[in-house]
Amino acid sequence: MVSNCKKVLINVVYLVGLFGMFTLNAAKSDMDEKVAEMSDCDKLQALITEHKNQFKKVRGKKSTTKLADIWSARYHMVGKSCQIFGWSAGKITYTCSNIAPNKAVANERYLNALNRVKSCLGNDWQLTERERNNDPGTIAQFSKAGDRTIVAVHSFETSGLFNEEWTNYLYVGDPK
Repeated sequence: MVSNCKKVLINVVYLVGLFGMFTLNAAKSDMDEKVAEMSDCDKLQALITEHKNQFKKVRGKKSTTKLADIWSARYHMVGKSCQIFGWSAGKITYTCSNIAPNKAVANERYLNALNRVKSCLGNDWQLTERERNNDPGTIAQFSKAGDRTIVAVHSFETSGLFNEEWTNYLYVGDPK
């Protein structure tokens, strides 16, 4: 399952920076105006809350694959190509990714996102940081006692056709 998730995530369109401007993919509504006025930390908290509702307020257009239902995201923490993945057993995730040209850039983005998430979540959230199991890279996962939602920041090597690249991503959703 991890390798299938990785393959799906690698195909996500290039995004500009982690924790960039929260953008919108539709006609504006009252909710859109509220989102535009929120801080990045408020937006992250709203995504954590919305996970409990299967991200229904965040979902855009749906497509279905053999592995998952995939929705475009109505609101984006990064760039304009965040997506929502509906996996088996009712598990759902909100994911944004970013391709980095090399390990140094990926590490800088990873540390920036890690520190930003840490400052937004507060002391109730437990940080577990470790090396990835199947490929070079690092995972920082935040969890809270009694809450099934996790927030994770990843940085890992991805092989391109002609070169090595690195990918960073921000993840809000179910563990595993």
